[in-house]
Amino acid sequence: MDSPAPLALSSSPRVRLALSVVGVAALLGAVAWYVNSPAALPTSKEAVVASTPAGTPVHVGVFGAGADFDRSLTMSGVRVRVVSDVPVEVEPLLCRHGSFRVTTDPLAFCEEVLDSEDVEFGAGDTVALRVSGTEPGTVRIEPVRLAFAEGLQRGVRTAGASSQVTLLAR
Repeated sequence: MDSPAPLALSSSPRVRLALSVVGVAALLGAVAWYVNSPAALPTSKEAVVASTPAGTPVHVGVFGAGADFDRSLTMSGVRVRVVSDVPVEVEPLLCRHGSFRVTTDPLAFCEEVLDSEDVEFGAGDTVALRVSGTEPGTVRIEPVRLAFAEGLQRGVRTAGASSQVTLLAR
């Protein structure tokens, strides 16, 4: 009497190819998710409130990285959403090694004031907004959204506090 042949599974080249494609796709998906998912940045519910005579620019510090901020970001831009009842200009800036909430002279608090694009941001730095307008009115600015790279990761994240600036009549 013949004994039955052992049961054997054979895999075809198509099955191996399909499994390889699924494995590579899963790996690429995980890498893409990691690269596009940097950690959130600190935010604050307390708004920065300022007032200035119309025609006099005011600077508001909306996102400061204290000494305990252990990240190094390469900022590629700052997105600002402004709601105003008068025409205004809002310019995002970087206060290098300094911090303030409201001032008309940021150089009194910062080693230097730089454009906010293509700069390194780390502990001791502050993202500030220069707000100027020639007519009296109210300006509301939502928390900024920073476009940045951190190592291999890239992203746009909300950071800091909202602000409200009142432009006063002279």
